[in-house]
Amino acid sequence: MTADLIARLENLTGSDREVDAEIVFDLFASPVGKHKEDGGPIGYIRLDDQPSWNLGLRFPGKDRAWFHATRKQIKGETLLIERDGAFVLMNSMRVPEITASLDAAVALVERVRPGWKRSVFEGYNGLWIARISSPRRLLFSTDYMREMEPAGSPNGAIALLIALFRSLEAEGARDDT
Repeated sequence: MTADLIARLENLTGSDREVDAEIVFDLFASPVGKHKEDGGPIGYIRLDDQPSWNLGLRFPGKDRAWFHATRKQIKGETLLIERDGAFVLMNSMRVPEITASLDAAVALVERVRPGWKRSVFEGYNGLWIARISSPRRLLFSTDYMREMEPAGSPNGAIALLIALFRSLEAEGARDDT
């Protein structure tokens, strides 16, 4: 799933709440229960942060149109992702705006990679440069450069997220984390 998420991040031209939801799900979701319809999970919780709160509920057999029709009177956003063969309705209160905020992206890196060094800066020629490095400094780092959009864009956050997921992808291939 990491490669797919990296590709989605690389194609972003701005923040994206569904990508935020996918990031939170992929990093923190733990399945709970067994759905009577298809035997998959009923929902997902986040064990490291108030596990009694639902992170998302799974709806096998429902399509996007069903969610839009059912939730049309509800104010607020409807975050849908596809996992385990069905749509998962994510709890938007539990999904920070990671792709929109450099502070939120840095906080995520600190939680997922505690003790790792990270830097994000706007380089010359309009590039964002993000780096994540192992605290053991055994030449394990991930760099990512991204062309900068107009001021106020989330490119720094997106670049840092790509570096994070590239480090997670590479983790299985190396033994120096």
